[in-house]
Amino acid sequence: MMEIYLFVSRKERAMQKMLSDPSFDIKSIDFLLNLTSEDTLDDADTYHRGQVVPYSTTRSKKFKSLSDYEEVSNGEVMRLRAIIRTLRTADERRVAHEGEEEPMDEDNMCSICYAREVSVSFNPCNHSSCKACIRQHMMTSQECFYCKAIVESISDIPPPTNE
Repeated sequence: MMEIYLFVSRKERAMQKMLSDPSFDIKSIDFLLNLTSEDTLDDADTYHRGQVVPYSTTRSKKFKSLSDYEEVSNGEVMRLRAIIRTLRTADERRVAHEGEEEPMDEDNMCSICYAREVSVSFNPCNHSSCKACIRQHMMTSQECFYCKAIVESISDIPPPTNE
């Protein structure tokens, strides 16, 4: 029973992370199965893949859909359709509740992505950004975004208090 709970919570966390990322767009996943927003995905009992392209090291046509390739099993296509259906439902809930949040203070907004609050700063220069932008940047560079100083460490910035 515990294993089922862990699986569900991991799945939920993964979906929450994807949906909370400002750059995530459900259309990027719909693309995998050549879906449009009008496709309901409620046809699990009647869904039929159609003709598949036999495996070949040279593809003579452009990518259309994962369901077109025989390397992708029926079960994998059906699981992907279920994931897309779940993501769409969660995304609709997120959008419905989006207006309920307080608007972000522009002074505390990351000046790189303009999507998250500033949460960490570079040491020794004390320039700041959100954790996601700094982590991405630190993969390829050890310099500050702004002044090009060598970054010795990164410090968390405590969240602002609403007093």
